[in-house]
Amino acid sequence: MLRFSIYLIGATFILLVVMNLISSAVLLRDSLIAAGMSAANALTGYYLAVSGADKEHSEFIKTVFGGMTLRLLTLVFLTVLLIRMEWVEAIPFFLMLMGFYVLHQIMELTALNRKIKSGLKLSQKRRV
Repeated sequence: MLRFSIYLIGATFILLVVMNLISSAVLLRDSLIAAGMSAANALTGYYLAVSGADKEHSEFIKTVFGGMTLRLLTLVFLTVLLIRMEWVEAIPFFLMLMGFYVLHQIMELTALNRKIKSGLKLSQKRRV
């Protein structure tokens, strides 16, 4: 979990630095909010998948899909709230949120896939 967190936060930070070089301060604030929401979503999803791996198949499915549903509804609620309260610019914020969301989902799925392919159960830690 720690390794995934470091990679996710590192990639997000690099992307934010690049975006800061090419955008205005308003878009930087929006991109920080979008990146934070998306990163929290991906970290939560990774944690749910790893922690649910030791459970029975039906419990694992409930954990993963129930968590996915709650995470998606939370993102939608927060997005609508931020836009309605005019705390963010609607179109740039939404586009940045979707961009970070895609990046973070790719990273989450890649990390889970690597963990499974390494022959370990999701909840096992690799011995160094």
